[in-house]
Amino acid sequence: MSFKTYDLKKLALLLVMGLVALSSFGGNNPELSEEISEGMNIDLSTVELNEYEEDFVEVTFRVINGQIKIQGLKATQYELKRLVVKKLITMRIKSDYEAGKIYRCRFTFEKV
Repeated sequence: MSFKTYDLKKLALLLVMGLVALSSFGGNNPELSEEISEGMNIDLSTVELNEYEEDFVEVTFRVINGQIKIQGLKATQYELKRLVVKKLITMRIKSDYEAGKIYRCRFTFEKV
């Protein structure tokens, strides 16, 4: 595999991730969905995605003082879960959201 091919595959995976994150909130809160989507730049080069089944990370969380506080997790792979959690807990959310409201997001990953 050449260096250029590797970079293109990595970029394609990142783009798929971004598009999925954007739609994962449905109509619940498009502003929060966009804010999270913009911050979800994850290097997936170390992850071997399942070729035949969908890999995903499902997160329930609250936004408190601009930080994401994870309430629950479900994932098909430990490494995907680790990468998504690491990114979410370091994000700063700019807008104010109801601290008591629980949000749910499902990030799906696929080989491209």
